[in-house]
Amino acid sequence: MRDLVRRTEPIPEVMIFDFAGGRIAAMNDLILAEMRTADATRDRIHGDNILHRRATECLFDHRPLPPGLAGLAERLYAALAVYLERWQPALVGRPFRHRSWCNHYKPNEGVPWHAHGETPVVAVYSVQGDDGDLVIQDETDPARCHRLDTPPGRLIFMAGRMRHCSTPNFGPVAARVSLPVNFMFTENSGRNTGQP
Repeated sequence: MRDLVRRTEPIPEVMIFDFAGGRIAAMNDLILAEMRTADATRDRIHGDNILHRRATECLFDHRPLPPGLAGLAERLYAALAVYLERWQPALVGRPFRHRSWCNHYKPNEGVPWHAHGETPVVAVYSVQGDDGDLVIQDETDPARCHRLDTPPGRLIFMAGRMRHCSTPNFGPVAARVSLPVNFMFTENSGRNTGQP
């Protein structure tokens, strides 16, 4: 994968891909520009409203796909194939639908504990902000949690059933921005479908 500098597996069914370099910084700048809107659309999600709203369409369904998202899609699908091969081999080669949105965490905003039970695989890409953590509850010991840093360029895959939260943005005035993606696998191709 282009620009991949490190891949790690901190806990079972979690895989981290770190992308870095000038292309990644430029791609993130493009994504930030593509996500800006003056419209308060109902699928625009901020902070902890993530649990109470649903994105009406997947960011990666736009045609033509904007350049920033196109660059991320190339890396996202390549990483998905690696994750599936390692943790969900029964899903390799199956068509999928996805739903994604953009989270903007203003100062003191985060996301409370939740899971994405409707989907077997969840990915989160960090676009902007160095001051946050993704916290995942240990499935074998619910009193134990795993904290994962979310620097820009980090792509985290995990099983959708895993409970997790995002710590509040305690950074400066700048928003922390991430793009979550839920992958749902199907038997048949259709709209909103891709191939890892």
